[in-house]
Amino acid sequence: MKYLLDTSALLVFYRKEPEVDRVLTLFEDSQNDVLLCALSVAEFGRRLRELGQLHLVHRDKHMAAIPPEVLPTLNLAQS
Repeated sequence: MKYLLDTSALLVFYRKEPEVDRVLTLFEDSQNDVLLCALSVAEFGRRLRELGQLHLVHRDKHMAAIPPEVLPTLNLAQS
């Protein structure tokens, strides 16, 4: 069977919310095709940023225009 995960399912899986078992069962069956929409991935990132759970690990020259307060950088040397 094919399943298209939406943003809420991604959040449940990533944050290990109470409904995570329902999402995990989709991955456990080798007959399943679990799909993601690019828009859901973008929404997922936006939501994690809103929740304060998204941190950029590496900031290169292409990202210089993005203010640090919009997308904070995680300094792994301090972790």
